[in-house]
Amino acid sequence: MDTLSHALISTAIAGLSGHYPAINDPIYIAVFWGAQAPDFDIIAQLSSKAAYLKQHRSFSHSLPGAIILSAVIGCIMSIFFPNMLIKLLLWSFIGSLSHIFFDYLNTHGAAVFWPLKPERKSFCLINVFDPFIAAVSIAGNFLPLKVQEQAIIILLIILNYIILRIFLKCQACKFLKLRYTQAENIVLMPSLHRFLYWDFVIQNSNSYCLGHINLFFSKFETTVNLPKQANSKLMCEAQKTPLGKFFSHFTPYDYFSEQIDSEQTKINIYDLRYFTKQDFLHSATIIFGSNQVPCDAYIKSYREIIKVPC
Repeated sequence: MDTLSHALISTAIAGLSGHYPAINDPIYIAVFWGAQAPDFDIIAQLSSKAAYLKQHRSFSHSLPGAIILSAVIGCIMSIFFPNMLIKLLLWSFIGSLSHIFFDYLNTHGAAVFWPLKPERKSFCLINVFDPFIAAVSIAGNFLPLKVQEQAIIILLIILNYIILRIFLKCQACKFLKLRYTQAENIVLMPSLHRFLYWDFVIQNSNSYCLGHINLFFSKFETTVNLPKQANSKLMCEAQKTPLGKFFSHFTPYDYFSEQIDSEQTKINIYDLRYFTKQDFLHSATIIFGSNQVPCDAYIKSYREIIKVPC
């Protein structure tokens, strides 16, 4: 999720302690920095944008990462708040877990079980910014109740909202299964641009179908159909390259296509989760020369082209 949402959720979590919010309260400080720490991997941008895409939501968004980050935060804070090490470790760890949990719920996912499973896993339930969660986290602080009671109500509403979205996702999936009886796999994700919509990827025996669905208004639309292609020799070689391996960890729903020119062959990889404005939000291209050796590679992310090593 975005930085603001993590901060708002961490404030509600810290409120469970019964302490009133204060910028010098050690529990609020510990939970806040615990909830922000996993995104410290943004420092990878100092190396390159490609390095950031590779590192983001990897180690720092895993259970081992949460333990290490909260240990660092707790030990540093114990210098300023003696005799509170255990509490600081606990609350900062809870903050880190909240960050990982909510990032796992959105489509980008998190490598929760790194290094055993370096792939980013996602429940595809909410977007990076969810207006309902943000609104509840802010409005709950104005309830005429004790801090702990406010925190409980905020977190219970968010929990019930998550349960509701799970129910709606299941209903949308049932609708699609009835419509696509031959579907081998159906993936549903919250729409990037429309709050009540779900984007879907349907895998059939010979194609991938992408589209949108809104159960409340009974709206259903397909946006693109992609034929399945048998893996060629160069497609297999592309999967072995650093960029190919990265994409296999970056998204579980990748699609390979091959373009053959007179002197080179382009292997394009698309992240099927994000199709907007008639284009894929994340894609990659690996170019093979006439000797069938990779000679160029780049990632296209948010319409920015990033050159990467072959």
